[in-house]
Amino acid sequence: MIMNDDGENWQISSLARGLRVLEAFNGTDPALSVTEIAARADISRAAARRIAMTLHHAGYLGRTPRNSYFLTPQVLALATAYLSGHRIGDSVQPILARLRQMSGRSASLAVLEGYEIVYIARAAATGPMQIQIDVGQRLPAHATAMGRVLLAELPDADLSDWLQGATLEPLRSTTTTDPAKLRLEVARVAKQGYATVNGELAAGIHVIAVPVRSQTGRTVAALNLTAQSAFDRDSDDAMRFLPDLQKAAAEIGLIWAYLHP
Repeated sequence: MIMNDDGENWQISSLARGLRVLEAFNGTDPALSVTEIAARADISRAAARRIAMTLHHAGYLGRTPRNSYFLTPQVLALATAYLSGHRIGDSVQPILARLRQMSGRSASLAVLEGYEIVYIARAAATGPMQIQIDVGQRLPAHATAMGRVLLAELPDADLSDWLQGATLEPLRSTTTTDPAKLRLEVARVAKQGYATVNGELAAGIHVIAVPVRSQTGRTVAALNLTAQSAFDRDSDDAMRFLPDLQKAAAEIGLIWAYLHP
Protein backbone atom coordinates (compact mmCIF):
# COMPACT_ATOMS: atom_id res chain seq x y z
CA MET A 1 0.00 0.00 0.00
CA ILE A 2 1.30 3.47 -0.91
CA MET A 3 0.32 6.45 1.19
CA ASN A 4 0.49 10.14 0.45
CA ASP A 5 1.65 12.77 2.95
CA ASP A 6 -1.80 12.76 4.58
CA GLY A 7 -1.73 9.02 5.16
CA GLU A 8 -4.25 8.29 2.42
CA ASN A 9 -3.94 5.28 0.13
CA TRP A 10 -3.70 6.73 -3.36
CA GLN A 11 -2.48 3.73 -5.33
CA ILE A 12 -4.81 2.53 -8.09
CA SER A 13 -3.94 -1.15 -8.15
CA SER A 14 -5.55 -1.90 -11.51
CA LEU A 15 -3.53 0.87 -13.16
CA ALA A 16 -0.34 -0.41 -11.55
CA ARG A 17 -1.05 -3.92 -12.84
CA GLY A 18 -1.81 -2.56 -16.31
CA LEU A 19 1.55 -0.81 -16.43
CA ARG A 20 3.29 -4.00 -15.33
CA VAL A 21 1.60 -5.81 -18.21
CA LEU A 22 2.99 -3.30 -20.70
CA GLU A 23 6.43 -3.61 -19.12
CA ALA A 24 6.27 -7.40 -19.53
CA PHE A 25 6.95 -7.11 -23.26
CA ASN A 26 10.47 -6.92 -24.67
CA GLY A 27 12.29 -7.28 -27.96
CA THR A 28 13.24 -10.89 -27.29
CA ASP A 29 9.66 -12.17 -27.00
CA PRO A 30 7.46 -9.72 -28.91
CA ALA A 31 4.29 -11.85 -28.51
CA LEU A 32 3.23 -13.27 -25.14
CA SER A 33 0.45 -15.59 -24.04
CA VAL A 34 -1.78 -14.66 -21.13
CA THR A 35 0.10 -17.15 -18.96
CA GLU A 36 3.43 -15.56 -19.87
CA ILE A 37 2.07 -12.08 -19.21
CA ALA A 38 0.79 -13.18 -15.80
CA ALA A 39 4.16 -14.65 -14.86
CA ARG A 40 6.15 -11.62 -15.96
CA ALA A 41 3.79 -9.07 -14.42
CA ASP A 42 3.42 -11.16 -11.23
CA ILE A 43 -0.38 -11.13 -11.38
CA SER A 44 -3.03 -13.81 -11.68
CA ARG A 45 -3.88 -15.28 -15.06
CA ALA A 46 -7.43 -13.94 -14.79
CA ALA A 47 -6.13 -10.43 -14.12
CA ALA A 48 -3.63 -10.72 -16.97
CA ARG A 49 -6.41 -11.74 -19.35
CA ARG A 50 -8.69 -8.85 -18.31
CA ILE A 51 -5.92 -6.28 -18.56
CA ALA A 52 -4.65 -7.62 -21.90
CA MET A 53 -8.18 -7.47 -23.33
CA THR A 54 -8.59 -3.90 -22.03
CA LEU A 55 -5.28 -2.80 -23.56
CA HIS A 56 -6.22 -4.56 -26.79
CA HIS A 57 -9.53 -2.67 -26.89
CA ALA A 58 -7.67 0.59 -26.20
CA GLY A 59 -5.27 -0.09 -29.06
CA TYR A 60 -2.07 -0.64 -27.08
CA LEU A 61 -1.94 -4.40 -27.64
CA GLY A 62 -2.57 -6.46 -30.73
CA ARG A 63 -3.72 -10.08 -30.67
CA THR A 64 -2.59 -13.03 -32.79
CA PRO A 65 -4.91 -15.79 -34.08
CA ARG A 66 -3.59 -17.95 -31.22
CA ASN A 67 -4.58 -15.28 -28.66
CA SER A 68 -1.09 -14.12 -27.86
CA TYR A 69 -0.63 -10.39 -27.40
CA PHE A 70 1.94 -7.94 -28.74
CA LEU A 71 2.62 -4.22 -28.43
CA THR A 72 1.19 -1.98 -31.15
CA PRO A 73 2.76 1.23 -32.49
CA GLN A 74 0.29 3.16 -30.33
CA VAL A 75 2.59 2.67 -27.32
CA LEU A 76 5.12 4.84 -29.14
CA ALA A 77 2.84 7.80 -28.47
CA LEU A 78 3.81 7.52 -24.80
CA ALA A 79 7.52 7.54 -25.63
CA THR A 80 7.04 10.37 -28.10
CA ALA A 81 5.33 12.47 -25.45
CA TYR A 82 8.25 11.86 -23.07
CA LEU A 83 10.90 12.65 -25.65
CA SER A 84 9.06 15.73 -26.87
CA GLY A 85 8.81 17.02 -23.34
CA HIS A 86 12.38 16.10 -22.60
CA ARG A 87 13.66 17.90 -25.73
CA ILE A 88 17.17 16.56 -25.20
CA GLY A 89 17.34 14.14 -28.14
CA ASP A 90 17.36 16.62 -31.02
CA SER A 91 19.54 19.05 -29.09
CA VAL A 92 22.38 16.58 -28.51
CA GLN A 93 22.24 14.87 -31.90
CA PRO A 94 25.02 17.01 -33.43
CA ILE A 95 27.29 16.09 -30.51
CA LEU A 96 26.56 12.39 -30.91
CA ALA A 97 27.11 12.63 -34.66
CA ARG A 98 30.47 14.31 -34.06
CA LEU A 99 31.51 11.52 -31.72
CA ARG A 100 30.46 8.92 -34.26
CA GLN A 101 32.40 10.60 -37.05
CA MET A 102 35.49 11.04 -34.88
CA SER A 103 35.54 7.49 -33.49
CA GLY A 104 33.75 5.38 -36.07
CA ARG A 105 31.67 4.02 -33.19
CA SER A 106 28.02 4.36 -32.20
CA ALA A 107 27.34 7.10 -29.64
CA SER A 108 24.35 6.92 -27.30
CA LEU A 109 22.75 8.74 -24.40
CA ALA A 110 20.67 6.93 -21.75
CA VAL A 111 19.00 7.39 -18.38
CA LEU A 112 18.31 4.94 -15.57
CA GLU A 113 14.73 3.78 -15.10
CA GLY A 114 14.28 1.10 -12.49
CA TYR A 115 16.56 -1.80 -13.28
CA GLU A 116 17.12 -0.81 -16.90
CA ILE A 117 18.68 1.94 -18.94
CA VAL A 118 16.52 3.72 -21.52
CA TYR A 119 18.09 5.16 -24.67
CA ILE A 120 17.01 8.76 -25.23
CA ALA A 121 19.35 9.68 -28.09
CA ARG A 122 21.64 7.77 -30.44
CA ALA A 123 23.89 8.18 -33.47
CA ALA A 124 24.50 4.68 -34.84
CA ALA A 125 27.64 3.75 -36.72
CA THR A 126 27.33 2.10 -40.10
CA GLY A 127 28.84 -1.19 -41.18
CA PRO A 128 28.23 -4.93 -41.00
CA MET A 129 26.75 -6.55 -37.91
CA GLN A 130 25.98 -3.32 -36.11
CA ILE A 131 23.75 -3.72 -33.06
CA GLN A 132 20.23 -2.48 -33.75
CA ILE A 133 19.30 -0.18 -30.87
CA ASP A 134 16.58 2.44 -31.14
CA VAL A 135 15.64 5.43 -29.04
CA GLY A 136 13.31 4.22 -26.31
CA GLN A 137 14.89 0.77 -26.14
CA ARG A 138 15.75 -0.67 -22.74
CA LEU A 139 18.69 -2.80 -21.65
CA PRO A 140 19.51 -4.31 -18.26
CA ALA A 141 21.59 -1.81 -16.30
CA HIS A 142 23.84 -4.36 -14.64
CA ALA A 143 25.33 -5.57 -17.94
CA THR A 144 25.94 -2.16 -19.53
CA ALA A 145 28.61 0.49 -19.10
CA MET A 146 26.03 3.27 -19.06
CA GLY A 147 24.06 1.39 -16.42
CA ARG A 148 27.08 1.16 -14.15
CA VAL A 149 27.84 4.85 -14.61
CA LEU A 150 24.28 5.67 -13.57
CA LEU A 151 24.35 3.24 -10.64
CA ALA A 152 27.54 4.91 -9.43
CA GLU A 153 25.45 8.01 -8.73
CA LEU A 154 23.21 6.23 -6.22
CA PRO A 155 23.79 6.66 -2.47
CA ASP A 156 25.03 3.48 -0.83
CA ALA A 157 21.68 2.67 0.77
CA ASP A 158 19.84 3.14 -2.52
CA LEU A 159 22.38 0.98 -4.32
CA SER A 160 21.85 -1.73 -1.71
CA ASP A 161 18.09 -1.60 -2.32
CA TRP A 162 18.68 -1.70 -6.07
CA LEU A 163 20.94 -4.73 -5.84
CA GLN A 164 18.50 -6.50 -3.55
CA GLY A 165 15.59 -6.00 -5.95
CA ALA A 166 17.42 -6.50 -9.26
CA THR A 167 17.37 -9.74 -11.22
CA LEU A 168 20.97 -9.95 -12.40
CA GLU A 169 20.40 -12.25 -15.35
CA PRO A 170 23.43 -13.89 -17.00
CA LEU A 171 23.06 -12.62 -20.55
CA ARG A 172 26.39 -14.30 -21.34
CA SER A 173 28.84 -16.42 -19.36
CA THR A 174 30.89 -13.27 -18.78
CA THR A 175 28.01 -11.16 -17.41
CA THR A 176 28.54 -9.97 -13.84
CA THR A 177 25.68 -11.45 -11.83
CA ASP A 178 27.12 -11.51 -8.32
CA PRO A 179 25.75 -8.51 -6.34
CA ALA A 180 28.97 -8.14 -4.33
CA LYS A 181 31.12 -8.08 -7.45
CA LEU A 182 28.77 -5.62 -9.14
CA ARG A 183 28.91 -3.35 -6.09
CA LEU A 184 32.72 -3.37 -6.24
CA GLU A 185 32.61 -2.59 -9.95
CA VAL A 186 30.19 0.30 -9.41
CA ALA A 187 32.46 1.67 -6.67
CA ARG A 188 35.41 1.49 -9.06
CA VAL A 189 33.39 3.32 -11.72
CA ALA A 190 32.44 6.04 -9.22
CA LYS A 191 36.09 6.52 -8.28
CA GLN A 192 37.56 6.63 -11.78
CA GLY A 193 34.69 8.48 -13.46
CA TYR A 194 34.02 6.11 -16.35
CA ALA A 195 32.98 2.52 -17.05
CA THR A 196 34.09 -0.07 -19.59
CA VAL A 197 32.24 -3.28 -20.40
CA ASN A 198 33.61 -5.92 -22.74
CA GLY A 199 31.35 -8.68 -23.98
CA GLU A 200 28.99 -8.87 -20.99
CA LEU A 201 25.88 -7.85 -22.91
CA ALA A 202 26.72 -9.43 -26.26
CA ALA A 203 29.72 -11.15 -27.79
CA GLY A 204 32.47 -8.86 -29.02
CA ILE A 205 30.80 -5.65 -27.89
CA HIS A 206 33.18 -3.17 -26.27
CA VAL A 207 31.76 -0.08 -24.59
CA ILE A 208 33.09 2.92 -22.70
CA ALA A 209 30.70 5.29 -20.89
CA VAL A 210 30.94 8.47 -18.84
CA PRO A 211 28.44 10.41 -16.70
CA VAL A 212 26.60 13.49 -17.88
CA ARG A 213 26.35 15.84 -14.92
CA SER A 214 24.01 18.71 -14.14
CA GLN A 215 25.26 22.07 -12.92
CA THR A 216 24.96 20.76 -9.36
CA GLY A 217 27.25 17.83 -10.17
CA ARG A 218 24.48 15.24 -10.10
CA THR A 219 24.64 12.53 -12.76
CA VAL A 220 21.53 12.90 -14.94
CA ALA A 221 22.45 10.62 -17.85
CA ALA A 222 25.23 8.51 -19.30
CA LEU A 223 27.03 8.82 -22.62
CA ASN A 224 28.81 5.97 -24.38
CA LEU A 225 30.76 4.81 -27.40
CA THR A 226 30.20 1.25 -28.62
CA ALA A 227 32.37 -0.86 -30.93
CA GLN A 228 32.14 -4.42 -32.19
CA SER A 229 35.51 -6.14 -31.97
CA ALA A 230 34.92 -8.45 -34.92
CA PHE A 231 34.92 -5.45 -37.25
CA ASP A 232 37.04 -2.96 -35.30
CA ARG A 233 40.66 -3.81 -34.59
CA ASP A 234 40.95 -0.88 -32.18
CA SER A 235 37.95 -1.83 -30.04
CA ASP A 236 40.19 -2.68 -27.07
CA ASP A 237 41.72 0.77 -27.24
CA ALA A 238 38.56 2.68 -26.28
CA MET A 239 40.45 4.63 -23.62
CA ARG A 240 41.97 6.85 -26.29
CA PHE A 241 38.49 8.30 -26.85
CA LEU A 242 37.90 9.03 -23.16
CA PRO A 243 38.89 12.75 -23.31
CA ASP A 244 36.60 13.34 -26.31
CA LEU A 245 33.77 11.48 -24.59
CA GLN A 246 34.18 13.50 -21.41
CA LYS A 247 34.24 16.76 -23.37
CA ALA A 248 31.03 15.78 -25.16
CA ALA A 249 29.42 14.83 -21.83
CA ALA A 250 30.23 18.28 -20.45
CA GLU A 251 28.60 19.91 -23.50
CA ILE A 252 25.50 17.76 -23.07
CA GLY A 253 25.43 18.68 -19.39
CA LEU A 254 25.19 22.36 -20.32
CA ILE A 255 22.35 21.64 -22.75
CA TRP A 256 20.59 19.56 -20.09
CA ALA A 257 20.87 22.42 -17.59
CA TYR A 258 19.42 24.85 -20.15
CA LEU A 259 16.46 22.59 -20.96
CA HIS A 260 15.88 21.56 -17.34
CA PRO A 261 16.86 24.51 -15.15
